[in-house]
Amino acid sequence: MLLTSLALALAPNQSTLDIKLSRTIENKEEVFVAAATNISSQDVALVPQIDGSETGMRGPVAQFQVKVGNDWKAFEFGPRCGNTNPLEKDYFKMVQPNGSQILAKMSLTSGMYLGAIGNPGKHQIRFVYDTTMPLERWIGGPLPEDLQQQRVSELKSLLDRVPKGRYISNAITVQVRRARES
Repeated sequence: MLLTSLALALAPNQSTLDIKLSRTIENKEEVFVAAATNISSQDVALVPQIDGSETGMRGPVAQFQVKVGNDWKAFEFGPRCGNTNPLEKDYFKMVQPNGSQILAKMSLTSGMYLGAIGNPGKHQIRFVYDTTMPLERWIGGPLPEDLQQQRVSELKSLLDRVPKGRYISNAITVQVRRARES
């Protein structure tokens, strides 16, 4: 049973993040790196991409997206189960003012581009970090109600330090070619 009476406390308004998406080469593969910089005057807690956050199944949403027409869509790499690993204390990373934390990396080969993005051509990629989901959606599981309540109690002080908002990175344009065009 979900806890419906709890809500995430808002961090002070000046707690904000700057999300940057960059591209690099690692092991001969193009890698997209999403990092958050704390541009506030206080320490904040961040939870990098965890099981289910890449699809929006749980908080925080931490997903790479591709522009399709005028709409942004999350990358989809196949079906997954409905369970998510329970949220743990060590998932939270404390970030000092002006400090940065990598939130996610995505490595794609050209074949995977075609499967994940679709048609060859130029495409834009961005990263979205959304911390506005209610607390019940962060915990994961399913967990028995007593364990979920215990987990909420243990993690509430850390969750309160996560800046609340929907943060969107810069977009990067990529060129997708058919294998024979490379």
